[in-house]
Amino acid sequence: MIGWSADLGLAGADTDAETAQLAQRRARELADQAGLRWCEPGVRLLNVEQAWQTYRSPGSSAAQVAAADRTRTTNNTRLQAVFDHIDVLATPTTPRPAHGHDGPGEHLSVALTWVFNVSGHPALSIPAGQTRAGLPVGLQLVARPGADATLIELAARYCAPAVVAPRPITSWR
Repeated sequence: MIGWSADLGLAGADTDAETAQLAQRRARELADQAGLRWCEPGVRLLNVEQAWQTYRSPGSSAAQVAAADRTRTTNNTRLQAVFDHIDVLATPTTPRPAHGHDGPGEHLSVALTWVFNVSGHPALSIPAGQTRAGLPVGLQLVARPGADATLIELAARYCAPAVVAPRPITSWR
């Protein structure tokens, strides 16, 4: 089963509708191609910006690390509850349109990716199309810890040239 979340419950105001729609369309196509059932589990994670900064800063205090650990533990508990019912979680790779080489400006577009940098869940991104303005959109696929092969198999089938019609995936769970 594949679960969809446009914003993981934390990037709502920053989520661009066109970006989310393109990623969701690609996720539905992927689910259909792989023979996976679709659901929208209502994921609600905590923002990990401060935790990410804490873990990356060698000068973080014990209290800051403890707070970061609480955020990570809360999110991992919530993700475990989601992965008790699905094999793959799909989100847009970024909630906002791609930015140019000059950088993101005032808005970092990492809210949907650094959650999994902090949690340790395997994740990868595959192409999901282009906006009307020609900007690339990615589809992020996430699996439970240790299920890296699930993502690799799914991405390999999805991104590979269609030489033979793909068969439904039956080896999971």
